[in-house]
Amino acid sequence: MEIDKIKKRLTKLLALSASPVEAEAEAAMKKCQELMAKYGIRTIDIDEENRTANVKDASVDGTSRQVTTWESTLAAAIAQCLDGKSIIDKTPTGWQVMFIAGNTEIEIIIDLFKRVRRVISKKAKEYAAINIGNTKTLKHNYSVGMVSTIYTRLKNIYVDTPSTTALVVIKKDAINTHIKKVVGPTVKRTSNATIRDEQAYRSGMRDGHNVVLNQSIGANKSGAIA
Repeated sequence: MEIDKIKKRLTKLLALSASPVEAEAEAAMKKCQELMAKYGIRTIDIDEENRTANVKDASVDGTSRQVTTWESTLAAAIAQCLDGKSIIDKTPTGWQVMFIAGNTEIEIIIDLFKRVRRVISKKAKEYAAINIGNTKTLKHNYSVGMVSTIYTRLKNIYVDTPSTTALVVIKKDAINTHIKKVVGPTVKRTSNATIRDEQAYRSGMRDGHNVVLNQSIGANKSGAIA
């Protein structure tokens, strides 16, 4: 299987891992682990002999003029799950998130971030439209709740094994070096979101289990992953 096909397959499985059908979500997570272990996705960009890793950065514009906490938190969460990092920067017209990761993972990170962000934004608008309260607050707290649940699901996919941990450290060191090179020693960190509407937050957490971005690729009629 070519690496590009593997990456596309992983991206779809990552999205499917948020399925409300528990068995389907677990099957997607298991398949992700199998593919990453089999093809060394987390270590494919690492030169063990020279102890170096190929990393790069890519930026995605924010969806509003001001930095949105749930959006920046989502970026940090997804980057972390794939051994990368994210940095928030202001621009003349708004803001953007810069992702720094291995050459292989960065494409998966950006694709997944855009997909999940789009779904959360849509769901938040729908929630605010049918509930009483400040629209901005409802949307924000609902979105934060969704991010919390989705992050928990994605974290379960990635389990370091003794054979890869040392190599992942090499990659992380390379990422930190790249960050210092492109933005300097000071890295802006994502601030914690303020919860002003507990009900909206809990509704978002609950609905985070219902995020399905892709149909099961290679699934049979029972929904099992092939």
